[in-house]
Amino acid sequence: MEVKVEISARHCHLCRGDFVRLFGEEESLNFVRGLSVKGDFLSDKKVDVIGAKGTLKISVVGPFRERTQVELSKSDCFFIGVKDVPLRLSGEIDGSAPVILGFGGKKIELDEGLIVAKRHLHVRWGELSKFGGVVSVTIDGERGGRLDKVAVRESNVDEAVLHLDTDEGNAFGGSIFVCQVENNNL
Repeated sequence: MEVKVEISARHCHLCRGDFVRLFGEEESLNFVRGLSVKGDFLSDKKVDVIGAKGTLKISVVGPFRERTQVELSKSDCFFIGVKDVPLRLSGEIDGSAPVILGFGGKKIELDEGLIVAKRHLHVRWGELSKFGGVVSVTIDGERGGRLDKVAVRESNVDEAVLHLDTDEGNAFGGSIFVCQVENNNL
């Protein structure tokens, strides 16, 4: 089965309280454009992720979440000097790495919330049994290859879409559009 591939660049999801601590009570999280998971959107806000060796400015994705979460690639973590960042699915932040966020001279230090996002395939609600919990994908092209252990997640999407981080996307040439999903159920 052929599915669309998207590169999920570094970003964060803020809880309302951390948003207010960084931006103030009068500010709001404003919509710029929708993302493939319905309801999620790129906002007009950016925050700094501060590490021992440097800082990255990253986009804030809305809407607000129950808990703040930051998603970086392994290369991003190395660049800013943060260590021991676990590979996790979005939302699985218990026991994840600490993170420092900043904006306009304000800083907040969180005991957890920093992850490297695990590659995953978003499928429509009710389709998980069709795919199973884990699949493999094959990507064609000059730098094509195969990815195993791709987690499958039911989401509010119109069609199945594979999310890779920038490290994985760049390894396949950086301009991926579709891949082939392989599992015994298809």
